[in-house]
Formats: sequence, C-alpha cells, structure tokens
Amino acid sequence: MQYKGEEGIEQNRKTFDQGEICLKENKIMRVKKFYNSFVRIYDLLKIPWNKIFSQKAEKKFSEFLINNLDQETSVLELGCGTGVNLEKIYDLDVEFNN
Repeated sequence: MQYKGEEGIEQNRKTFDQGEICLKENKIMRVKKFYNSFVRIYDLLKIPWNKIFSQKAEKKFSEFLINNLDQETSVLELGCGTGVNLEKIYDLDVEFNN
C-alpha cells in the first residue's frame, strides 16, 4: 500500500523510527554477545596480563601514591575494575578519614 500526502510522511517517519530501533537493538545485541564471549577468557588472560603489565604499573602507582598522598588528599576511585587499586592504597598503610 502506498501512502500519499501527510499520511505518507507520517508512515515513512514511523517506518524510519522502527528501522532506527532495530539498528539500536542489533548494536546492543552485538555488544552483549562480545562481552559474553570475552568473559569466558577474561580470567585466563588476567594471569599473563598481570605478569607482563600490571606488576610494573602497580609499582609505579604505589610510588606515585606514596609521594603524593597526605592527610589532606582525597582519593576518588571510579570505574577502576575490581578494586585492585583500592587494595593497593590500603596496603600502603595510609590513614583514611571517613
């Protein structure tokens, strides 16, 4: 069925909107599929990753904190994974205020 005039414009807009929704849903599904497959190998990759990269980075991170933290410093940790950084901060034996 072909629509003409304002009815056609409205129908085309609805069809376009439905197509946009389908594209967004498809993108969300692809991202979910990627992360679902990645999570299977995450723990396996974590061990060699830590040996190659994290140990050096953690040492530099600790040195930075030791040289820059004092009683007046605030630390805000957001989006830093599983909290390993926070554990490292606590391991430095720095006194924290609530």
